Amino acid sequence: MSSTTTKPPSDSEIQEQSTTSETFNASDADVVFRSSDNVLFHIHRRNLEVHAAGFPPAEFSTDGKLVPLSEDASTLERLFQYIYPMRYQNVDLLSFEDLSNLAEAAEKYGVYSVMHLCQLRMIQLVSEHPAAILNYAFRHNYPEVMELTLSHLLDVPLDEAVMTIIPELIVPWVL
Repeated sequence: MSSTTTKPPSDSEIQEQSTTSETFNASDADVVFRSSDNVLFHIHRRNLEVHAAGFPPAEFSTDGKLVPLSEDASTLERLFQYIYPMRYQNVDLLSFEDLSNLAEAAEKYGVYSVMHLCQLRMIQLVSEHPAAILNYAFRHNYPEVMELTLSHLLDVPLDEAVMTIIPELIVPWVL
C-alpha cells in the first residue's frame, strides 16, 4: 500500500499562479504579501514600520518568503495606500462593504491614519447600517460610536436584531 503525500506549492509556484498589484510592485521592496485572492503586493518594510503598528519591525526577516494575508486584493490595495506618500482613495466613495473591509484591515494591522477616516465615515452611515456599525464599534472599543447607533436600533425588530448584532451585545440590549 503506497501512500502519496501532496506537498504544498513552493513560493515560486505560487508566484507563477498569482498576479502582482499594479500599484505596489516595487522591485526594491523587501516583503511580498499575498492576498486571499492571490495578488502579490511588494511592500517596503520601512513604510510598514512607520505607518502600520500591526506588522513586525523591519529587523524581522521573511527570508524572501511570501507572507499570506487573509484580506482580498481590493482591501489590501486600499490599505497599503495609507503607508505610502500618495493620494488616498476617498473613503466616502466606497460601498459600505468595502468600507467595512478596509476598517477591519486598518484595525487589524494598526494603520492609524485610515482607522480614523473609517470611523468618521461609519458615523456618517450610522442611520443606514446601525447594527453593523454597532458591531464594529464594539469590536474595536469605540463607545462614542456605539452610543450613536443606539437610537437607530430602537426601531429594529428583536428577531432581526438577534440575527445581526453580535451575541455579546444582545443580552444587555434586550435587558
